[in-house]
Amino acid sequence: MNIQAQTRTKKFILTKQSTFLKNSITKFSKYNFCLNSDFKNTRKSLVRGSTAITLREITIGQQLYETANKFPYNDALYIHHQKTRLSYTELNERVTQTAKAFISIGLNQSSKVAIYAPNCLEWVLTQYACARIGIPLANVNPAYQINDLKYSLSVLGITMLIMPRRLKSTNYLEIMNQICPELQNNNQNAVRLQLKSLPDLKQIILLDDLACGENSYKEKTELKKIVKENNLIFWDDLYNSLSGGADLSIENIYKQMTDSASLHDATNIQFTSGTTGLPKGAVLSHYNILNNGFLIGSNLNYSEKDRVLIPVPLYHCFGSVMGNLACLNWGSTVVYPSATFDAVKSLEILELEKCTSLYGVPTMFVEILNQQLKLKKNVSSLRTGIIAGSVCPKYLMERCIAELNLRDLTICYGMTELSPVTHQTSIHDSIEKKTTTVGKILPHTVTKIVDGDGNIVDKNIKGEICSKSFGLFKGYFANEQATKDSIDAEGFMKTGDIGFIDDEGYLHIEGRNKDVIIRGGENISPKEIEDYLGSHPLIDYVQVIAVKDEKYGDEICAWIKVKVEHKGELDKSKLIEFCSKKIAHYKIPRYFKFVDFFPTTITGKPQKYKMREITNKILEEKSEEL
Repeated sequence: MNIQAQTRTKKFILTKQSTFLKNSITKFSKYNFCLNSDFKNTRKSLVRGSTAITLREITIGQQLYETANKFPYNDALYIHHQKTRLSYTELNERVTQTAKAFISIGLNQSSKVAIYAPNCLEWVLTQYACARIGIPLANVNPAYQINDLKYSLSVLGITMLIMPRRLKSTNYLEIMNQICPELQNNNQNAVRLQLKSLPDLKQIILLDDLACGENSYKEKTELKKIVKENNLIFWDDLYNSLSGGADLSIENIYKQMTDSASLHDATNIQFTSGTTGLPKGAVLSHYNILNNGFLIGSNLNYSEKDRVLIPVPLYHCFGSVMGNLACLNWGSTVVYPSATFDAVKSLEILELEKCTSLYGVPTMFVEILNQQLKLKKNVSSLRTGIIAGSVCPKYLMERCIAELNLRDLTICYGMTELSPVTHQTSIHDSIEKKTTTVGKILPHTVTKIVDGDGNIVDKNIKGEICSKSFGLFKGYFANEQATKDSIDAEGFMKTGDIGFIDDEGYLHIEGRNKDVIIRGGENISPKEIEDYLGSHPLIDYVQVIAVKDEKYGDEICAWIKVKVEHKGELDKSKLIEFCSKKIAHYKIPRYFKFVDFFPTTITGKPQKYKMREITNKILEEKSEEL
């Protein structure tokens, strides 16, 4: 099949998915109307967000124009490792030049771009440039190795890839040469690559080493040599090629592409893990993610005076939507302290830049708090921020308030397919609500809790969390069946999470369906045990998992990280004694593994499946006493 035919096929598949979801939206509207009595019935676990707030009806590119006009001289972003500070006017100008540079090497409305890089200036410029000219951008996890990268680029039909040559110990260039060994052929054209394994890929743009936080200047010559030998395009050369202005043909194409960009067009493709282990590309529109950022910023009371420290990765919605787009909507400043998470650097830049907001998953906050005990940085400028990825234990929230001044810290819950947030605590909520719930529903959103048959349960009854909103994705790219399987008959996204809605409308998360421990027929929530163990004064962080057991089916294992200053002071017997007569005997872990680190995703989210694999292997081989 030729490239044009492949492009048409993929567009057709996506159109079919969109049609399916349009039908779901229609069903949802009718469902909304027909179940008015259920919304009024306070016993039902069905909550609907306010519609008083007007959603944004513009594209991301148009929003950047609007913010630049409103706050022209306000800092748009500061990137410490690249020593770059841009006002909104400067950011807007650079985005325009980047978009025209992309057009100059042949990008058009059927193109798709992927970025395989850590947090850096080029990431932001690519995000906004692609949005402005209506080209979908795929966020590729910087931790991807050969198989995941090849699959992701292939299934999406990516036409242009942007990447550094390496990130820490991962050599991206080596990976690409293994996927496409013909990259170094003398007869290749860097603007029109011919690659057998990735026939759609036509250009690979190489970033300066500074994008990864490494010294670039002494290696410019080496980079130029690498670019030539591998038939790549150097980002700096491409960007600077239009420093004197674009010719009329590029200007005309730029205008035509910006004019035709629509708010309901696909602008972002974010990969999520599937049960098969292969990533699924969730397709998101301008309307989806711009409005999610808008509402998150509203809940955080953002303004042009806020400066948001973002140590979370941009490849994830947490960075690119909850971070970048929340700030874009409200004229706030984005601050990247480092290319990848660095607790020390985060504290240093937080103090220097007088940041008012801080993002992270619980494990990141634990690391930042531990470093703050040593560094004693001035964090008085902080007031708010977001913890996401998992529920925040009470002891951690109390430390964040007491030691980081995060009096208005909020909790967010959602999933990539919902753009991502559906529930968020208020800055005015009590510590109790912030540590036992994930808040109330966002505007223009509906959530229900259902039983195994799909029936809505009463308040305070556990079931699967299902949500529908303006943020519902356009579908999984080239995977119509997975799209259909993820959405119920009324157009609600099935999250796979277990939880309940209380009498005040707050959502409580009990865990994933697959995380539930079934010990001798008893269903046990890991979160309940995590919350109790986490209250121990010597424990820094805890994760509870199920491991195999011949007698009970599942047995309970707790992974424990002890506070650095108390290392060696806790053992299994002390923790069993701590649990005795406080929690039911069958909920007391049989095994305890003391660790310094947890297996996590690149965003810092604990990977329980890896903990299970490691623990089961230890038990099977009897290689360690647990």
